[in-house]
Amino acid sequence: VGNEKCPATTDYVFLLNSEEAGLYFEKSRRTADDKYVWNPSRQAIGTEYAVGRKLYQNKGVYNEKTYAEIKGKSLWWLRNRGGGGGRFAAFVHTFGNIYSGNDYGGVDRGYYGVRPCVRVRF
Repeated sequence: VGNEKCPATTDYVFLLNSEEAGLYFEKSRRTADDKYVWNPSRQAIGTEYAVGRKLYQNKGVYNEKTYAEIKGKSLWWLRNRGGGGGRFAAFVHTFGNIYSGNDYGGVDRGYYGVRPCVRVRF
């Protein structure tokens, strides 16, 4: 799947784009206090190796409130470019939400994870 901002790929190992991340996972839900949307199927927990390499892990706090839904979860990259002349990229937040705006996901941030996809052809 592709669009004008993120063409489709024929690579065998690749990152999802924001459209694919919305397509291949179940629908989002609301948090217990109904304040935030979250998507447990898109949430990620990093491996020990990734955590040892400084992968971000949410402590369960967002906007000064505690949320069990995000504790231990990590951010992960998508392949869409954001604005800023290529300085930003789309990513999935610890709530499982997709962020693809111009001021999110600075590509110089080394604490985001990756969830590579593998295309298998028979």
